[in-house]
Amino acid sequence: MIALDVDGVVANSISLLRSVIKYSYGIDIYNHIETYRIPHLFPNWDIGPFFEDCMINFGHAVEPYPDAKEACQLLLKENSFPLIFLTARRESLKEITKNWLSQKLGLPKDYFSVMMKSSSNKKFYIEKSGIEFFVEDRLRTANEIAELPSVKISYLINRQWNIGRDSHPKVVRKNNLLECVKNYLKTNKS
Repeated sequence: MIALDVDGVVANSISLLRSVIKYSYGIDIYNHIETYRIPHLFPNWDIGPFFEDCMINFGHAVEPYPDAKEACQLLLKENSFPLIFLTARRESLKEITKNWLSQKLGLPKDYFSVMMKSSSNKKFYIEKSGIEFFVEDRLRTANEIAELPSVKISYLINRQWNIGRDSHPKVVRKNNLLECVKNYLKTNKS
């Protein structure tokens, strides 16, 4: 089985955050995103509530990455099981997330599930669920998941915030979700 993260994998939510932060604070975070966090700009800031407000108020404006729809449709076509989206978003965003996935990616709601787990709890969910392949954009999470004996490949989509850092030997870097899906389908058939 394969599971996908949402933000940074299928949803280009960083563009929304960038716009809102620039509008609200006059700071363009683009050149400051180096490790998935921007603590040097906002040292005592909990991004969770801010992200939640952005998704509630402007989530409809988030666009999928260009290959996301094709990749998800290919997974639906080639697999006999529903897609699993495993996100660190808060539980309060579950319906918004489901609606976004359905509307933006053209996924029938009965063909996918959305699990809301913090980054630290993704590892435990994957271990319990028998997921062997996972697609992530956060290096630390991809490395942690790769350490699980049951995981064959932890895919990491190259993003500005994870380039140039060492990864676990079972982490396979790809440039986009479609590359991950094609590799997964090829690997899973052999």
